[in-house]
Amino acid sequence: MLEEKLRGIHALVGQLVTDINEIELGWYFIYGAFVFPAPKPITDAIFNFQNIGNRQRQLVMTVAGALYPDDHPVIEFLGKLKSETDLLIGRRNAVVHSGIFIQQSAPPKITAAGIGKPSKLKDKDIESELRDCIKVADRLVHVIFNFLNTMEFQVGRLEHELPRPPKLRDEWINPLSQSPEGGAPQSPKRGGK
Repeated sequence: MLEEKLRGIHALVGQLVTDINEIELGWYFIYGAFVFPAPKPITDAIFNFQNIGNRQRQLVMTVAGALYPDDHPVIEFLGKLKSETDLLIGRRNAVVHSGIFIQQSAPPKITAAGIGKPSKLKDKDIESELRDCIKVADRLVHVIFNFLNTMEFQVGRLEHELPRPPKLRDEWINPLSQSPEGGAPQSPKRGGK
């Protein structure tokens, strides 16, 4: 009986992680909408330089702040969305950084243990916490994609080619490389001679 319940809890953990990934994808689409028509490879490089979700969300907030005045409804919406996303991800982190197992006590029970410190789930009904997190995540996914669908763009339009990079002049010599003679390369004289 407890083993079956534990498998169900583990399935809920997987569902929560998947739902959070969909929320993060929504934030990425919002960012893409704000920076369009900049080339996708460039915008992706900027977005992915921020390799932590919170920093990526903060980047979206910064870009939105450059596009809209502080009192614009989009800024208010994104501020609330970020706050709710951050809270949910904190709850998700409490789950994924806990060992959830059957404690062999009298009577045996499902419990959560932290690594190096007590789990934030220690005194909670783990299944109820997971179900509530999933409910919040599903609402945020709906809210994000509804927001995207009401903007004047198509989510899938972010696919386009990187333009040809600028061509270097023929006389350019990399000043950081060694010349064949072993010395530093000579810079071309100013004025083209």
